[in-house]
Amino acid sequence: MLSVVFLSTVIVVAFAQQLDVGCNVTTCFELDANDLTFHCRRVQPVHLSSDDAINVLLLHGFPEWSHHWVPLMQYWSDEQIAVDAVACDLRGYSPDASPDSASDYAYTTLQTDVWAIADALNFDTFHLIGHDHGAVLGWTVAADKSDAVSGRVLSWSALSVPHGDVFSDALYGENAVEQQLINSNYFNQFALEDSATINNDSLSVLFGYGGFANAQSFQRALWWYNGSVGSYFAAPPVVQVTDPQGDGEGLVWAVQQAIPLPASNGSAASTRIGTLSMPTLFVCGSNDAYLLCALPYVEEQESLVESTYEVLNVPCGHDLMTCDGDDDEAAMTVIEKITAHIMAAEEDSSSAMQCATSWSLFCLCVMALYAF
Repeated sequence: MLSVVFLSTVIVVAFAQQLDVGCNVTTCFELDANDLTFHCRRVQPVHLSSDDAINVLLLHGFPEWSHHWVPLMQYWSDEQIAVDAVACDLRGYSPDASPDSASDYAYTTLQTDVWAIADALNFDTFHLIGHDHGAVLGWTVAADKSDAVSGRVLSWSALSVPHGDVFSDALYGENAVEQQLINSNYFNQFALEDSATINNDSLSVLFGYGGFANAQSFQRALWWYNGSVGSYFAAPPVVQVTDPQGDGEGLVWAVQQAIPLPASNGSAASTRIGTLSMPTLFVCGSNDAYLLCALPYVEEQESLVESTYEVLNVPCGHDLMTCDGDDDEAAMTVIEKITAHIMAAEEDSSSAMQCATSWSLFCLCVMALYAF
């Protein structure tokens, strides 16, 4: 009993510490948006007003918090890069932005969080960066062409997860990629509405409660899968892994032991994301055991980007901010590439704005001449 109490205490302390990690090098604060309160962190250049800085919004993945972005944000701060960058602990991670119903984690709702956070920050336009599930969400946000938000995302940087349409095709259908389908099979368990508590919290125990205080809190993060699998990306057919080869299949095997599922044929995504109109950077860890983003199928996403498109493959696993602690040089390559991508897109955006302004002035001059 003592060991169980001790473990529970450690988990609660770990969860509390998640919010405070990196607050010594970033400014942490609470932000009201979308009728919720998000715990966020920010870096701003000291030599510029916020009006002159480049707005950047960062979306973390699962199970991560905003401190995932501290290495990138600290680099910007140390190098005095002219960005006003904000990363929030998203829905299900911020204690006061964690509704109790699975239906509150539909991707259509998560998208409104991103726009609401940008509005609360007075980011009329901004550069968007996402990793893991934050990348899945970011693809949908960047592809939003509705009149209310069109043109607000100036550039998009996706880390680890390919475009949802391309990823879906790799998980289900006649063009499915067998190894990706197998390595992503845990999606089926994660997407269950009670995935964190079923079978005596078996999945929560396997993942150490994901860094949360208890299974109920961990469930809110897992509901991101419930709100996206089958809707914004495909549900892969259930494939039983009996002799796991490598870390990717090893994870699937462990999850299947925790929550056995009957065979199923999977299903296509009900929503296709479509094309993007802004400069896009895709960063892939070629050693990622779960998201096999260096496989040839990912090349198909270039056809879905109507602006400039770049790819950076680095010899890292899933964590591209630190390269899993194995390769500082590769991690710095990622950080510098993201920074360069944003700066180039910002320059292009500013040039386009100046051109539009000059054209407007030219038209006004012509009209004035004709008036005389």
